[in-house]
Amino acid sequence: MLTEDKVTEIFYMADEFCKFFDLMAKKYAIEVCSKRKYHRDGTLSMAEVMRTQGALKEEQRNTKGGAKGH
Repeated sequence: MLTEDKVTEIFYMADEFCKFFDLMAKKYAIEVCSKRKYHRDGTLSMAEVMRTQGALKEEQRNTKGGAKGH
């Protein structure tokens, strides 16, 4: 069974990996200058996507056996 500390450690490791991955992807990506650059990208970072997916999977796991009639 996973304890809360282990879950926190897994999310921390995933977040650190995603930060590193984003830096490397930005470093080696080809820059396209034809589009207007805004202050904030309109997309989620890889870490935000992974955290959202983890939260959704946890919610699905918690509600899987609770609502059998729906």
